[in-house]
Amino acid sequence: YDGEATSIRVRLPGRRLAPAHDAADAVSPAEKVLLCIDGDPAVHELMERLATREGYSLVAAENGEEGLKLAREKRPDMVTLEVALPGIDGWTVLQALKAEPDLAGIPVVMVSVSDDRDRGMAMGAADYLVKPVDRERLAGILAAYRTGAVA
Repeated sequence: YDGEATSIRVRLPGRRLAPAHDAADAVSPAEKVLLCIDGDPAVHELMERLATREGYSLVAAENGEEGLKLAREKRPDMVTLEVALPGIDGWTVLQALKAEPDLAGIPVVMVSVSDDRDRGMAMGAADYLVKPVDRERLAGILAAYRTGAVA
């Protein structure tokens, strides 16, 4: 990572997600934005399908630095975050998100290969899912936050 802004693209079968910094710009005011911070493009594909189905537009980042940059720029309605990231790890990203007053209220759902729910919840995560993810549970979490069913 050289500190320069990068464009994150997710390749899906037969189509491409718009570059991250263009994706949220095209979102209608009623649509929610989900920021997925994960180094695995397959996770971005899964999140894109779930996000669309649950009324979100997806913005994806492949590392923690880009994820923090996008969180500051896009002010997503929700973040999904992997612990094991290239560069700064997910714990550091979660800590940074919760330390910034403008970002602290954004619900962060840890979606990780690391099974450390207690640590994640203690650090302010809204929920913690271990991969492989139960898609129905994740869809339920996205729906609950989109509709305001979670306080």
